[in-house]
Amino acid sequence: MKRILSVLLLLLSLGPLRAQDADALKRRIVDAGKRISGLSCDFVQTRQSAMLAEKAVSTGRMVYRSPDYLEWSYLKPSSRKFVYDGSAADTGKDKMLRDMARLIVGSIAGGGLADESAFRTEASLSGGEIVVKMYPLKRDMKRMFTSLEIRYKADTLEATRFEMDEASGDVTLIEFKNSQITRR
Repeated sequence: MKRILSVLLLLLSLGPLRAQDADALKRRIVDAGKRISGLSCDFVQTRQSAMLAEKAVSTGRMVYRSPDYLEWSYLKPSSRKFVYDGSAADTGKDKMLRDMARLIVGSIAGGGLADESAFRTEASLSGGEIVVKMYPLKRDMKRMFTSLEIRYKADTLEATRFEMDEASGDVTLIEFKNSQITRR
């Protein structure tokens, strides 16, 4: 009987959160993001596309400085770098890179989670992580993404992965490692 009760409690704890609990999680992430003045980390980006026989894997380094500076450097398989500084981005004509930079900056700073005009956002607890699912509401974003998922460590609120499900059916997963965070 104890075993059945334990399993039942575990299953119930993994279920969806009440709206006020999900809102509290989002507020914690937004508040923590406001206290970040800088962040640097390594990343592994895996892109799965119907047009590619195998997954494309890239590695690199990301540097963020508050309020909206992002330097994204690919190191392997080839070297490439772009800089996003607010509304200006050194990404050439690559709209996907520019939008990705905006989304990542918003995720770090927490502003993306608070923008209810751009995304319908759900938050839940899974193991030791907070899982935030974002569904675009604006037409231009819906053309690119069906959903975005960001995972944060529940104790430190550090983002560990960012997954973009694209409207084309492609999936881009970015995993963050070796994070060094400077807080105010």
